Amino acid sequence: MWHAHFDRTWFLLVLIMIPFVIAFAAAAQETKAALKSGQAKGTFDRNGKVIPLTHAFVYVDQKDSRKPVLLLIADRAVPAESWTSEFDFMRFHSGQPLTGVCYWLNKDREVFRTDYYWEGRQASAMGIFELELAKSEAKRFVGKAWSTSAGLLGDDKFKLDVSFNAALK
Repeated sequence: MWHAHFDRTWFLLVLIMIPFVIAFAAAAQETKAALKSGQAKGTFDRNGKVIPLTHAFVYVDQKDSRKPVLLLIADRAVPAESWTSEFDFMRFHSGQPLTGVCYWLNKDREVFRTDYYWEGRQASAMGIFELELAKSEAKRFVGKAWSTSAGLLGDDKFKLDVSFNAALK
């Protein structure tokens, strides 16, 4: 008797949960599909001033012996497809300042350096921001980035919350 009641309860619970599981899966797929290559969606907030981040780029620093991939998430488009080193980015940024975050990734896609760019200023940001990359093909970088609790300490308060999709050319 108890066993039959338990089976019916379990069955009803599963039936109730199915629509929620389907809706969650559809929302996750829609979010993933919503960002095309080169797009970012989110914000970068410094001390209450919020700047939308809308673009994502990746390129390999060919002049660095480690051949790191630089992942740049920025507030506007940049000509990263023609860049071959960090110096190309530095030259561009010095003439046309942008706001965003850049991650240096090793061959295993691990972050070994992070810088932020805020209205013409550059600074190291190690420990202030996190990066999560989805498992994907070798030349695609899809994921999200956010600020750690360390970003909310001290005089400068940083809040990063962005999703991105970028492809290595």
